[in-house]
Amino acid sequence: MPIINYPENGHANCLQLEDQSFWFQHRNNCILTIIHRFPPSGAILDIGGGNGIVAQRIIAEGFSTVLIEPGSVGARNAKQIRKIPDVINARFEDINFEHGSVNAAGLFDVLEHIDEKIFLDKLWKALKPKGLVYLTVPAHNWLWSYSDVHAGHLRRYNVEMIRNLLREKFILKFFTYTFSALLLPVFLFRALPYRLSPNSSHGLLPSNTEFGTGNSFVVKLLSCFLNKEYQHLLAGKKILFGTSCLIVLEKINEKNSL
Repeated sequence: MPIINYPENGHANCLQLEDQSFWFQHRNNCILTIIHRFPPSGAILDIGGGNGIVAQRIIAEGFSTVLIEPGSVGARNAKQIRKIPDVINARFEDINFEHGSVNAAGLFDVLEHIDEKIFLDKLWKALKPKGLVYLTVPAHNWLWSYSDVHAGHLRRYNVEMIRNLLREKFILKFFTYTFSALLLPVFLFRALPYRLSPNSSHGLLPSNTEFGTGNSFVVKLLSCFLNKEYQHLLAGKKILFGTSCLIVLEKINEKNSL
């Protein structure tokens, strides 16, 4: 059975941050820009949807969504706290979707925790022809830090890594970096300390500091910069650098993939 490399208390910890964090709010804003720009033909499967912070927003904007979460804590939080109507507490791989039955799928900071190639092969089989996949993943291996180790990441990505994953099964319809305002702070306060002392947890900030749940001047300044980035994406433009990747894939018709 494929391993999911994710902290046992990850969902419980995130629940305390998500609603107050500018990071989660900005990620949701960015995700919805690409869903509106590349709308699905039917329901979206939010795979590894955790506590439902993304699914809740997608549903609020009028898109039918089913949340699939293997962790019992995350699935329960999504159902009971975030009131997501359709929650499946299971691994995607363990659900017997008919071949070509899934309209669209979202994997929001999920792919970096799992065996990406095996998973994408299974997802490709489940998707309808021209079915869409919406993705967010952490960017750039040179930003690797103890925060990635702590979060259970297996890798960080760039556009070339994503292209190499497609293997004639998906078209890369859209790619942009996001969280450009965080690039320098993440390098200075996460990646650089890790490079200098890779066996130390130095550079791992408290969760409320990492995700910006306070009302400090720094949080306000970053929020201002990120709002400009959001407006840039709304205008259909791409961001050339950042700490995360925002991606849309389209399934290639099976005849074309042979």
